[in-house]
Amino acid sequence: MGNHRLTEFGMREVVFVGDTDFVEEERSWWMQEIWSLFVELGLHGSLTTANDPFYFSEDALKIQHQKMASMKYELLAETLGRSTFSIASFNHMGDSLCKPFDVKGPAGLPWSSGCVAFGIDRWAFALLAEYGAWDEWPSAVKDRLHGRAMMPATQG
Repeated sequence: MGNHRLTEFGMREVVFVGDTDFVEEERSWWMQEIWSLFVELGLHGSLTTANDPFYFSEDALKIQHQKMASMKYELLAETLGRSTFSIASFNHMGDSLCKPFDVKGPAGLPWSSGCVAFGIDRWAFALLAEYGAWDEWPSAVKDRLHGRAMMPATQG
């Protein structure tokens, strides 16, 4: 357990529901966009298949299925001290959440669902581990986090 794992934490989640293709397209789009932001912010790590940590040993088949079906990916941040931890997850749950709640599409079949989750505290920890105090952060990173993308110089 590291400094990134808190007993209380903040997270944001985006949920999408629809047919399987829609859910996979959304998940893929979010993975690409968040990976681009991660690289733009100068962070280091990887995207990898994963499984949910709440499964017990008797759930080994669920864990194996989740990994083999690429149902879950995690964005792992790596600090300068080689500590690695998840800061986001990208999930495609198929109909496992829609079916029990009778959430169906126009054809009467259960829809698929997916989500993208961001650990706000973990993103902050990754940035602090990379750059230190706010006043030491590169201006490009500060500008991006303030919502100001770096604009190319115009010729005039």
